[in-house]
Amino acid sequence: MPTFPLDALCKTLVYHNIQPVASFTAAAGADYGQVLAYPLGGGSYLIKYGNIGRTEFTITSGQDDINDLAYFLETRDFERSRDMILHEANVRGADVIAEATANDCGTFLILTTRNSNGPLQKSIFVSDKNGDPVEFNHYHLAKEWVRDAENKAYVSDSNESGAPIYKVMLA
Repeated sequence: MPTFPLDALCKTLVYHNIQPVASFTAAAGADYGQVLAYPLGGGSYLIKYGNIGRTEFTITSGQDDINDLAYFLETRDFERSRDMILHEANVRGADVIAEATANDCGTFLILTTRNSNGPLQKSIFVSDKNGDPVEFNHYHLAKEWVRDAENKAYVSDSNESGAPIYKVMLA
């Protein structure tokens, strides 16, 4: 049976002006990731997804798959690590990342989320001069850092909509 490349199928759908029935853009913007779902009939969809510089295609069946298009941008390459946390925050938004509490024990990090007009949301960890995430041994030390940062005057970058949002989290 001959095969038809999925990228060619997508080009054919676009050429015939068949619009996606669903789309998703990563919280950090389309350059970070975007997903489009094109109808194929019979409950099947062609999924076109771009993730940090590459574009891929797959065919899926069922409405459940297009109800959570962010799934196609999530990488399975990371274990539950700092990289995975940042990736999840930049795909789904920082709101999905659990905030630590004063009762938690362990090492703490501070997730900084900058909002830009668009709307875009880019999250990073508070880092030292070498670019390594700053670790706090106690929750209250991390919260103190956040309070100090929030009390300082902040000058927004171009296209930034307000001061960053800080979230203390377990490493």
